[in-house]
Amino acid sequence: MAKEEIRSLSLLEYLAAQSGCMYLSDLHQPYNLFFVQRAVSRVPPSDYSLWEWKDAVHYITGQVRNFQTQEQAKRYLRDFTLSEEGGM
Repeated sequence: MAKEEIRSLSLLEYLAAQSGCMYLSDLHQPYNLFFVQRAVSRVPPSDYSLWEWKDAVHYITGQVRNFQTQEQAKRYLRDFTLSEEGGM
């Protein structure tokens, strides 16, 4: 996917495409977590706003978290496990 194409997609749309998810709702399915996290690890945090990272964390994990930077949100999403309280 070209850089221009990436920028035209929201973070959730990009993660869905890179994870092989047909629908955005597939992003928060436990069986897709590995693929989503692999996609997350390839996204430069600065490519998306802090708001988009927070939204992705909430949508994918069901968790509402407060982050100060995109890197913090990316790290949380990349390292999230299903055993965390309230997870998927």
